[in-house]
Amino acid sequence: MQTMNRQRNALALVGLLAAAAPATENIVVGGNGSGATWQEAAAAAPVIDFNTRVGWIQPRSVEENTNIATGILERGGRVTSPNAQAVLRLTSNVLKERLHSMVDGDPNTAFEAKDVAATGILLVVDLGARFGVNHIRFFPRQAFKSDFMKGYVLSINDGAFGADIIAASVDKLPDKTLVTVMAQDGSNSRDTIDVRFPLQYVRYLRLESTQ
Repeated sequence: MQTMNRQRNALALVGLLAAAAPATENIVVGGNGSGATWQEAAAAAPVIDFNTRVGWIQPRSVEENTNIATGILERGGRVTSPNAQAVLRLTSNVLKERLHSMVDGDPNTAFEAKDVAATGILLVVDLGARFGVNHIRFFPRQAFKSDFMKGYVLSINDGAFGADIIAASVDKLPDKTLVTVMAQDGSNSRDTIDVRFPLQYVRYLRLESTQ
C-alpha cells in the first residue's frame, strides 16, 4: 500500500517561451480523403491578426522568447482540471478562479492544493492556438519556494494530431492517448522546473501531480 502525504503544493505560473516558428506547412483539406479533415485544418490554423494592417487578415506573429502563457485566456484558450474540484472540494467558480491564477501574470497568485492528498491532480492547458515552443517552465511563488511539485508528468499535443477526436470529445481536450510525454520526475527536488526540447508546435499541455 502506498502512503499519500498531505502537503502544500502550489503552481504559480506556467511559462511557455515562444521561439521562431517551425518551417512553413502546406495543409490540404479534403481531397477525396487524401487531405486533412476540417477539424484537423481548423486545429492547425494560427491565431488571426486583424489589427496590424487595416483590411488585412494574416497570422499573428509572436516575438521570440515571449511568455505565451499570459495570453491564454484572451486568445480563447483555457486552463482546466477534470478532477481537482472533487479532490479539493471546491465549487466550480472557485476552482476556475484558482486555475486562472496560474496564467494571470500576477506573482502573488497561484493554484494551490494544500492540506489534501494532491497526488493525481491533472491540469490541462489549451493555449488557444498552435505556437512554436521549445521551453516550458513551472514554479511556485517567490515567497513560497517550498511549495513546488514533488512529482510530475508533463505531456503535450501539437493541436493537429488527433484533432478530429478532440473536436468530437465532450471536453474538447486531448486524452492521454493523444499526448507525448516530454518530462517526468517522481522525486523532484527543484523549485523551478525547466523543460527544454527541440522547437515544435504545441497547443495543449497536460500536467499531472504524481507525488
